[in-house]
Amino acid sequence: MPFQTYWIDEPYIMVTEYVGRIHAGDIEMNMLELSGIIQYQPVYVALDFARAEAVPVRFFELSSPSQIISHPNTRWFVVVNPKNDTSRTTRLLTGDKVKVFNDRKSAVAFLRGMVRLDADALT
Repeated sequence: MPFQTYWIDEPYIMVTEYVGRIHAGDIEMNMLELSGIIQYQPVYVALDFARAEAVPVRFFELSSPSQIISHPNTRWFVVVNPKNDTSRTTRLLTGDKVKVFNDRKSAVAFLRGMVRLDADALT
């Protein structure tokens, strides 16, 4: 399987790492997995394409990523670009709770900061 999903900071931050050649069906399967989780709890989602050949062109045509992004329990949705695909992803993926990064360390640091901000707002 060209992707693996796991918690970085359970139960807040979940990451999916993609490796090699990714197809639209892989994205659909991953979004189905994520939808099962976000139905029951708030989640900060990171899709890490750093080790993928590219973000599949059809990614932006699929309805499932936008359903995850727009779900009320998705707090933030971040994408880590593959090394050779930075500008296209940045141009095509926009939204109020969407952010694109060029490295995973920055993406995870951002999500951890958002978890802290949200926790502070609730107290």
